[in-house]
Amino acid sequence: RVVVEEIADVDAGDTDVPFTVTVDNSVAATGITLVLAYDPDLLAVTSWEITGTDVGNLSPIFATPSIDDVAGVLELGVVFAFDNSVALPIGSGHTAAVGTFDVATDAPTTTTQITPTDGIGTPPKDNLFTDASAAGFSPALVGAQISITEDPLAVSEATFIRGDANYDGTLNVADGSFLQAYVGGGGGTAPPCLDAADANDDGQLDIADVAFINAYLFASGPQPPSPFPLSGSDPTTDSLDCSP
Repeated sequence: RVVVEEIADVDAGDTDVPFTVTVDNSVAATGITLVLAYDPDLLAVTSWEITGTDVGNLSPIFATPSIDDVAGVLELGVVFAFDNSVALPIGSGHTAAVGTFDVATDAPTTTTQITPTDGIGTPPKDNLFTDASAAGFSPALVGAQISITEDPLAVSEATFIRGDANYDGTLNVADGSFLQAYVGGGGGTAPPCLDAADANDDGQLDIADVAFINAYLFASGPQPPSPFPLSGSDPTTDSLDCSP
């Protein structure tokens, strides 16, 4: 089995909530593939790793944890040794991976899940154990339900995604163009939410914000400061607010 262990109830705006994935295997596993799904509109996974787990303690020669916070997919591929000399022993409750997530500040009172799911990822993958003969074994999949309670104070505050200069709910090339027209003296329209347009969160709207957006989108630059990639309220104090 692949099991996401029970997760405590959370509130909107909670950060660094921990979760653990365990596996039960009836064969000595020389390799493991994990694929999990979650709702990226409600949760943003901030870490996903094998450090300190039963899997990590075997020092696998190959391990590739990845987070796709747009699609809401976690992936982990592990090979313990290319010559099959190391394997996760038969047993139950082996810790395979651990992670943390943030809850969207404006999340409503609802339930959601982090759950192992086959046929997702890029390219699509299945949860799988392999043994020394290279045979594959499809495990049972058990997800964890998460109960979220909205934060009335947070919901009442203006929320935005950092860098979303045109305030359409996503950060893309249109935001750089929109902000360039405004700060570049071309007579552009004032951003609907000044805080959102302050992409580098320095308390000013200028060409540096345009450069920051373009560097993130096209040159592997740093991602915008919080709130990002989920919408939320401004964690910093400055003269800008969420109005033009």
